Amino acid sequence: MNSPFEFTYAPLPFTDESLRGYFERLNTVNGMKGAQNICNNLATTYIPATRPYSNQFNNYIAYLSKAIRLETNELARIFYKQTSIQYVNEIKSINTVHMHHKGFRYCPVCLKEKLYMKSAWDLSIVTECVIHNCSLMNSCPKCSTKLKWNSWKLDECNECGESIVDNVQPNSSPSLLLAVSGLVNSMSNLAYLEALIISLRRMHRPFDNLLSMPNLEKYDINTTQDLLEQALGLLHSSHFRHDYFLDLKRIKLVYRDISIDSVLEPWEAFNYECDYRYDNELPNCLYTPIAKLDVKDGVTKSRLNTYKKVTSTTLTHQITSKRLAHLIGISVDEITTLVEHKYLKPVTTSRKGNEVLFDLNLIAKKICKLEVHSTDKLHHPINFEEVQVILPLFNANIANLFELVLSRKLPMYCPGEHRQLKNCVFEQQELFVILNEQLSNPSIDVGIHALTKLFFSNETLIKRLESAELITSNHWGTNFEVHASDFSKFMNKYICLNRVAYFADIGLDDLYSSLQNSNVEPIFMEKFRGKTLVFTAKTLFVKETIYKIIRYFKKHDNKRYFGF
Repeated sequence: MNSPFEFTYAPLPFTDESLRGYFERLNTVNGMKGAQNICNNLATTYIPATRPYSNQFNNYIAYLSKAIRLETNELARIFYKQTSIQYVNEIKSINTVHMHHKGFRYCPVCLKEKLYMKSAWDLSIVTECVIHNCSLMNSCPKCSTKLKWNSWKLDECNECGESIVDNVQPNSSPSLLLAVSGLVNSMSNLAYLEALIISLRRMHRPFDNLLSMPNLEKYDINTTQDLLEQALGLLHSSHFRHDYFLDLKRIKLVYRDISIDSVLEPWEAFNYECDYRYDNELPNCLYTPIAKLDVKDGVTKSRLNTYKKVTSTTLTHQITSKRLAHLIGISVDEITTLVEHKYLKPVTTSRKGNEVLFDLNLIAKKICKLEVHSTDKLHHPINFEEVQVILPLFNANIANLFELVLSRKLPMYCPGEHRQLKNCVFEQQELFVILNEQLSNPSIDVGIHALTKLFFSNETLIKRLESAELITSNHWGTNFEVHASDFSKFMNKYICLNRVAYFADIGLDDLYSSLQNSNVEPIFMEKFRGKTLVFTAKTLFVKETIYKIIRYFKKHDNKRYFGF
């Protein structure tokens, strides 16, 4: 219940003032016993760590607006217009709990010039004052006591009673750390700030399999600055990245039962998550190798072990669906399909974005069950990407494929030393035999999404097959399906040159022009926004002509599966 309490003296907040700093200033100018004393009068509790956009943050604004005799929406407009609060809302790669620092941080020069706390100082990765080119402080310059909120006076230390702004010589800041704080203050380059946060997550535990988020909201200034310098080195120094890469390899030598791919996976993860264009503004930035790894805190949390062997050094951390998709070489949508079919079981969902998280230890055990046949040569190998494309032809999806693999009905082959799922291939004939036997169901209709994958096209061109009366679709409302029997007749009658060009690894234009020179004309050809869809008659002459064209371009006989 709101209190009728009103301040005797109620100055308006500055446009760049921190909300909790405003509490402290109201306390000082009204001669009260602390911010908690104010909140007692407002019938609430003072929690300095309260984050923007939280219910408590909004409640503070509502309570204060009555106490300072101002409309709630006007007071809210002052605080929510601040770039620091907008930043917390705009950056998506980090939870806001890590962005709003819990501690007391200030620039002694700013605070001496004008007695109020700036909202920018509340942000965890802002460690410098861009006005005075100095580092922020979080402890008393006289007694070195760590400063806290809810003080008697804003510019005095509660412990020793000395001024925290008089005769203080703050440390000068490195130019790049100043630049980071400047970017946050101005909100001028969100893409770069996203990349920097991902780099922070990488360097928090540089051998961790996850992009781990440090507790930035609790770190002191020096710790945050050290981590920022490491992150900047990763973003801006090729020399730094080279030394980090070598240190990953060094871990491989220490733990010989860990595969080299698993050791280098954290580096791949960073590159996968952060597509920022690296430059070389810090050519002399040096990476500091970790001298010794504790088995309990180092490699045990650092990566997926070799797929064929699970030992005590296996990772027991969680991994996101996006990272898992990248690690095993399939799309995030297919990870979702595996979850829906209960072939993968998530342990939880993340707080931000509700991205599914998995226990990588359980994933490793599941993958370790795979029987991978080592071979140097395979007559007609087909990789995961190609398999995913042809699966709709058998009315199957990636979950069906996993079922066949894990039940050992479908052999997998490894052409090299890297025994990873994403590097494994199938023998073409074995694959199509087992798919035909186990999954082919001519009674299931084919939807438009399956057709776009089968023909390497888009929905508009697929629908134009219907307008050309080549296929008859059964669509009600937004659904678009081709009856299974009609689809079988269609596939027996026509050859899709898009599929042939893809699997033969030659250009569609080259294939089409060569067929024209052989007096083979398309039954159907349509273009739309850069996509082309071409069908020709499925006759013996056309099939033989296509094989001759493929042999001409590829310089050898290629009898891979082309969709006819």
